[in-house]
Amino acid sequence: MSRTSATFTVDCVGCGKSVTHPYDGATTFEFRIEQLISKEGWVRRDFAPNVRVWFCDSLCANHSPAALQYEDWWRKHNQLKAFSTTKVLIATLLTTVLTLLVSFGLQHLIGR
Repeated sequence: MSRTSATFTVDCVGCGKSVTHPYDGATTFEFRIEQLISKEGWVRRDFAPNVRVWFCDSLCANHSPAALQYEDWWRKHNQLKAFSTTKVLIATLLTTVLTLLVSFGLQHLIGR
């Protein structure tokens, strides 16, 4: 009976370099990932929550065109997100103020 050989591949987002290792269980997988980082110099870089990508080294992670594009895109994305959140807060505040003014105005008119 032949055993199916499984592998996993890690690709560098910066330059396209890739490494493939055999996969034979979670424990060995974790060990091989640690080896990639500690002995081969691979790094994972976080650009946003749940956005973590592989680079073959810190130079690629910080200076490759892809890394710079990721930085730029996520910076703009976060600015737009913050701007949208600010717009919602301002709209909520204005609605609250207008509601209070109308309520006060109606109470003032009814009280006369």
